[in-house]
Amino acid sequence: MDRQEHSNWQPDGWTPGQEKEITWIKEQYFWQNELEEKTSRFLTSVKRILWAVLIGIALVGLILLILIGYRFAITLWDWLNLLIVPVVLAVGGYLFNNSQNKTTQAAANRRAQDEALQAYLDNMSDMLIPKDSDQLSLYKSHPGAASSSVARARTLTVLSSLDGDRRAHVVRFLHEVGLITKGNPILDLRGAVLREANLKGADLSRANLSQANLSGADLRWAFLFLADLSRVKILEGNLLEADLRESNLSAAVLGLSNLSGANLSGADLRRARLNNSNLQDADLSGANLSQTNLSGANLSGADLSDAAGVTKKQLEQAKSLKGATLPNGQKYEDWLKEREGREDDGGNK
Repeated sequence: MDRQEHSNWQPDGWTPGQEKEITWIKEQYFWQNELEEKTSRFLTSVKRILWAVLIGIALVGLILLILIGYRFAITLWDWLNLLIVPVVLAVGGYLFNNSQNKTTQAAANRRAQDEALQAYLDNMSDMLIPKDSDQLSLYKSHPGAASSSVARARTLTVLSSLDGDRRAHVVRFLHEVGLITKGNPILDLRGAVLREANLKGADLSRANLSQANLSGADLRWAFLFLADLSRVKILEGNLLEADLRESNLSAAVLGLSNLSGANLSGADLRRARLNNSNLQDADLSGANLSQTNLSGANLSGADLSDAAGVTKKQLEQAKSLKGATLPNGQKYEDWLKEREGREDDGGNK
């Protein structure tokens, strides 16, 4: 959702306090990344200028040393022998300090993320089980309502500042407390940043993750039975042997993802983009593949029996169908032999 669209969208039933809070959260959400980018560009420019100044000073100093050396019969090699030890010590000290600074910054970043995650969980817990008896529980809300909108804004904000492991904590929490249940979601994760989330082996059955960005996420062995993943973005994701039975993946973007051994039986893959993905040994039996992009996909050993909407063009665009079972139940190699036999019979007539 872009800035203009978000500013025009208003949930129903805001109180003055909630309106003030969500306005602040929205401003933080939209301007935080922009401020970080501007700060990063400014610091990069300052570093480049400082390096240019230091190099210039070093060159001027070197020229002066050479000129002085000629006057007193001191060669450049003599100067290098004299200065090599201080230079090595200075460089070593710089590298050590730089390493220490990076370690300190990484530790501070982890601590800040832990604090942000804990504050988020505390706030959400208070919304689910209010301390004030006059305040309605988030469980009684719905997408578009005031409390749901505040929870959504808080969630999107915290997700944008966390790493993959902590993003996974947020998703697991929302699913476990029943806020993102398919068919009756209280919280809308549309547009949520879940890139590189570590959801290996996670139970997200019947979860509503529609239109979320899970690119690069680790979903190996994840349980996504009957999940709503429509229009989700999972570029270069790892869904090795994931359970996606009867899940809704319509219009999903799964390009360059690893779906080898995944169970997609009965899944809705209409208009999904599986181009250049690895579907080796995947179970696609009974799946709906109408208008699905299979160009460059590895379907070797895949089970396409009873799959709907599969065309000859789709199969021809796949990278490999070696050992695959076609929608009519026939092995790909047997189908090739039959086709070759028909072509030979036609040529002999």
